[in-house]
Amino acid sequence: MSSILERLEQTEHIRNLLVGDLGRLKPRLGERSVAVAHTAAQYANRRAYVRATFALVEALVEQHARLLVDLESGGAVSLTPEERAALSETTYEVRQGGQIRMRDARLSLDRKLRLVYRLAGEVLGEPLAIRFDDQGWVSFREAQRIRDALMHPKTPHDCYVDERQLNKVDSAEEWYRVVHNEFTRVAEQHRASRKW
Repeated sequence: MSSILERLEQTEHIRNLLVGDLGRLKPRLGERSVAVAHTAAQYANRRAYVRATFALVEALVEQHARLLVDLESGGAVSLTPEERAALSETTYEVRQGGQIRMRDARLSLDRKLRLVYRLAGEVLGEPLAIRFDDQGWVSFREAQRIRDALMHPKTPHDCYVDERQLNKVDSAEEWYRVVHNEFTRVAEQHRASRKW
């Protein structure tokens, strides 16, 4: 199952690159105090930090989804055709002439998170200890709205990340780190027992 090992290596490489980006940006965010005036460069770094945080989360969620599909392809786990299509973010449509065609079916990040980690718990044989009803999840959703405002600003205010918002983004990243670590723990147990 070399493709599974390649997926694991690819996931770790992506994680290391993006965690490195966060580490390089963090010291450039400026002091976390409302009493301090921040420079244009610090605000730019704050915007980049928020985007980099969500790039990390989205990349790892995608890699985890792909790993589950790879495991199913290799016979290590079972997925229904619907689960496989959802993890692959594809759906089917019937064209005018009656032909069936696959098309993209992009999931929102929160739906994809819930799907990937619910299915991981089911197919890997142990539910992941992840909460979608705690303060961590609330902070994650709030940080997601901050990122969305940066990506699609409606006012100049949307382009500035203040201390409270940075703290929400940090909380979101901490919550997701727990999710990632829990996925890794359960996947490693499955790997050891199934020898993939």
